[in-house]
Amino acid sequence: AHDALLSLFSLTSPRRQHTTAMSARVLTTNKHAHRYALAKRTNAPSRHTTVARRPSRVCAEETTTATAAPKSVKPEQEVELKSGVGFDYAPLRDALAEGDFYKADQIHREALITVAGEEAEERGWVYFTEVRTIPKEDLLTMDNLWSAYSDGKFGFSEQRRIWLKNNKRWEKFYKAIDWTSGENNNYRKWATKEYFYTLDEACEGHLPLTNALRGTNLLEEIMLHPAFEEAAEKAGKKKSSLMGNFGQVKKLF
Repeated sequence: AHDALLSLFSLTSPRRQHTTAMSARVLTTNKHAHRYALAKRTNAPSRHTTVARRPSRVCAEETTTATAAPKSVKPEQEVELKSGVGFDYAPLRDALAEGDFYKADQIHREALITVAGEEAEERGWVYFTEVRTIPKEDLLTMDNLWSAYSDGKFGFSEQRRIWLKNNKRWEKFYKAIDWTSGENNNYRKWATKEYFYTLDEACEGHLPLTNALRGTNLLEEIMLHPAFEEAAEKAGKKKSSLMGNFGQVKKLF
């Protein structure tokens, strides 16, 4: 814990005057100063007291007052578990439904390796050139599950939105989703669980995690995967259509 820096204010008495009123005023001032210094000493942490620290956090996307969040969100509609390679996403769905986002992130990582192909499975991690071979159905199923059980807070689509909002600048993106900490923007350590696995602690886009220690190519390929490019294009057309309809209704008035 840091030593508290106490500012002790010494009071200099004014020129001595022989009036009772002035003497009473000086006495009262000294009494308040004594109480102020004593209060600061009492509230200051001792140099021998251990204060638990949590990693420095910046949630750029969150501007509202934090409130207690549920462990998970029950989606209004069940997510269809589609897979182009026959992968079973029920364990991922169940972990997310239980609000066990740490377990879900582990299952998600293993799923990504499996659907990337045999070479990725043998290697134990996904090479960025293998991302394009992952079927659209699988990436969308993973994304839809994360989004559905976090009320849109987690998932590749949310990460992609934040990435584009930050003009594809990785340092700003990592800071926005709270993957880095401190003045030097050091990566949080996965092994020591420096990431956040609850809805009330984690920033928007914080999960799922993708290893970026080997560079940004893997995550960039996921962001640029045709599954999300097409989904974004459809969303854009839908928005344009709604705006067009709104314009027509506006003309009627």
